[in-house]
Formats: sequence, C-alpha cells, structure tokens
Amino acid sequence: MQRWRGISASPGLVIAPAKTWRRAALRVDWRTPPGGDAAHERERLERALEMTRAELSSLRSQLRQQLGEEQAQILDAQLLILEDEDFLSVVDRAIESERLSAEAAFTRAMAEALIPLDLRGDGLFRERMTDFRDVEQRVVRALTGGSDPVPQLDEACILVTPQLTPSETAALDLAHVRGFCVDEGGHTGHTAIIARSLGVPAVVGLRDFSGRVEDGVDLAIDGATGEVMVDPDAATLRRFEVRIRRRRQAEERLLRIRDVAAETTDGRRVELSANIELPQEVDLALANGARGIGLVRTEYFYLSTSHLPSEEEQVASYRDLLERVGDAPVIFRALDVGGDKLLAAMGGMREYNPFLGLRGARFLLSHPEILHTQLRALYRASRYGSMKIMFPMVCDLEELRAFQSEAAAVRDVCTARATNSTPNSSSGS
Repeated sequence: MQRWRGISASPGLVIAPAKTWRRAALRVDWRTPPGGDAAHERERLERALEMTRAELSSLRSQLRQQLGEEQAQILDAQLLILEDEDFLSVVDRAIESERLSAEAAFTRAMAEALIPLDLRGDGLFRERMTDFRDVEQRVVRALTGGSDPVPQLDEACILVTPQLTPSETAALDLAHVRGFCVDEGGHTGHTAIIARSLGVPAVVGLRDFSGRVEDGVDLAIDGATGEVMVDPDAATLRRFEVRIRRRRQAEERLLRIRDVAAETTDGRRVELSANIELPQEVDLALANGARGIGLVRTEYFYLSTSHLPSEEEQVASYRDLLERVGDAPVIFRALDVGGDKLLAAMGGMREYNPFLGLRGARFLLSHPEILHTQLRALYRASRYGSMKIMFPMVCDLEELRAFQSEAAAVRDVCTARATNSTPNSSSGS
C-alpha cells in the first residue's frame, strides 16, 4: 500500500477503482502552409472558433443541467477568450504577415499571452492558465480534426488525471464519478468547486500522482485530510468501511433532527448559521439546516477573476445569494485581502509583512474606490433579502468609526438615488 497526501478539495470518504486519464498531446505543424494563403487560413480559423464556441456552449448547458447555473458560469471565462478582439488580432497578424497556419498562429499567440501569468506562479493565475489552455486545445483540435479526449465512463470510479478543466468535467458522465484525484489545482479551483457541488471526495495538488498509478487499482480517498491510499491493505479497507458506515449513520441521524429548533433545555433559542467561502456552498448549508449565513467571505467574488468586479457584477452575485437564502439573515464580510490573499486584479500586491500590514480594514480604507463599489453593490442588493455587513480585521476604534463614516456616506447616496428613481416618490406613504 502506498500513501499520498495532497490538498483537501472536497470532504468525504470513498473506496473505488482508479480511472486514469491523461490528455493526448496535440501536435502543431509549424511549417508555412503551401501557397501561404492567408485568406484560407483565416477562414479555417473562423470555422474552428465557431465550432469551439458551439462546443463550449453545449457543454455549458450540460453543466447547468447537472449542477446548476452557478457552476455553469465557470465556462463563461473560456467563451470570453474566443471573443477577445485584442488576442484574435495578434493571431490574425501572424497569419497575414508571417504566413503561419491558423493553428501555429493561434498556439504562438496563446503562449505569448500566458507568459505574464506563468511568471506569477500564483494559484489563481494557474487556474486562469488552465482556462486558456483548454481553449487552445479545443481550437487546435477543431483545426486539425482531432477528437474530444474525455474518457467514456461506464462504471463507478475515482478519476485520476494531471489536470481537469471545467469543459472536460462537463463532458464527463458525472453519475459514475465517486471521487477525484488531480495532480494540479487548489482548494478554490474548478475541480474543487465541482466536487463539492457533487458531494464527492476530491484531493488535488498531488503532483505526479497520475503518472504513478495504474488504471483499475483500488484507491481509498479521505477528502477531508487530503490523503489517498493506493491499493489499500485489508486493515485500511476495514477501517475505511467502518468510517464510511459511521459517517452515513451520523448523517442520517443529523438529517432526522435537521428541522428541530436549536434550543437549550432552559428554552433559550440559538441561531445556527453557516460560514461559507464559495457561493456554491449555500445550498449544502441550507440543506443541512442552517438558519441563514453567518459569514459570507466575499473574497471569492474578487479572487475568481482577473479584473476588479464591477458594481453591477457584484449586485448580481449578492442578489443571487440572498434570493437563494430567502428570508433568513445573511452577513457579508467586506473584502479581506492581504496576507495570503493577493488581489490579482491589482497586480498581486506584495509587502514585507502582509499579515500585519496593509490588509483587511487598512487595505479597504486606503482603497476607497474598491470599498465604495462593494458597499454600493451590497446596499443595492439588500432589497432582495435580510443583510448585514461585517468589516474585516478592525483593530481599533478609529478604524471602526472610519468604516461607519464611509458606510453612512455610501448608504445616503444609494438612498437618494433610489428615492429619485422612484416614480411619484413624494406622494408615497
């Protein structure tokens, strides 16, 4: 038996055979096509782009049906790459001026676009690189006539792979997937999000695990600790089976009392809420009896994109979360970056001692444009549910008062705008 340790991405215990899969490498012919017909190559590229758009749109629909709109939106980033005029103009110039084939021009332009992300070496940027690479693979396959590489699953398995993109996940028969073991990725990556939505264990960041596991060998996964046992011995199998049975029994007992009021023996009511890091965790929290959300860590809305989310984007996200929770209270914590959380949209700022320096309250107060945009979005979204706002990492009374002053000013502006935009507002009761 071999024991591996990676990053816990989705909790749970499972024993199942491994299904190993490694994406076939694409080969690009860098020779100038006979005749160097740029018009022909541009036509080939446009057809390939259209095929890829249709393919990704279809996969998005599949993911939406399987896991819902929130997870399906993961694929929007790839669709946007296909509409990036600046990027496509670089491809077009290479076809026109250097007489490169469409696939060679597209591959080179993608490599150049990924250089800044690769140099950063940050987990968030690696996720973005995965999106770009996925698009590259699909466009080149459309140009060269390659087939979709995703494996056909016909029995329960643990999928073992170096990397899994959102579109590849959407193409899988997820009904047969009992768990994921992935060489790359992190806790907030695409695979982790989808695994938690499916409720299956997942361990990521396993480095070269996929290259050292045989197809069909039994695996035992502990998603909570990030441990993977390869070809577990009899004692390990018994231990896992006992833990799985006890976990299942415990879950059944908890579900039976899910709707019982959280109340002490002397009649004092306790409000049981859930803390969430990802929007996808809301449904799971409510399904297990949480009365509202005690803390929404809003960093996800910023760290999941390479640009600062606009006020409208934030309003839509906060509204969706509030409407899913219903009448129960939700506490949003304002953006808390710094320390181990670097804001990619602002260049991944680093400082000598970030945990004690410009983070949380001090970051927001020194970047009022970011604070005001988020506060406006939160106040506008508040009409769709019961909301409170928490300020992060406040260390003294002066910072608290500064936050309260900023919030009051933004709230007054939002109230005035709402009043002025309401027809016949002066005649209201």
